[in-house]
Amino acid sequence: MDKKKINNRPKTLKSRWRRQQYNGWLNGSAKESMHLEGKAADLKWPGFVKLSDNTNNFVKLAREMGFGGIGYYNRFIHVDIGRPRSWGL
Repeated sequence: MDKKKINNRPKTLKSRWRRQQYNGWLNGSAKESMHLEGKAADLKWPGFVKLSDNTNNFVKLAREMGFGGIGYYNRFIHVDIGRPRSWGL
């Protein structure tokens, strides 16, 4: 993967570790979220588009780095170190 193909704009970390109570307040969050163990992150960047070349290149790099879970959302992307899976496509 040519890392230069991934947009060079700064990434914003929207969420990483969460307390159980906060996780419960979030609409649609998994009851056993990887965020509860600090094993997940939600990221976004300027011009983020859910299904774009930039996002696809980011996902390829994340997979190469060992991230298993990839969640596609309208305003951000989720990565975690769990088993390989994806959702939200």
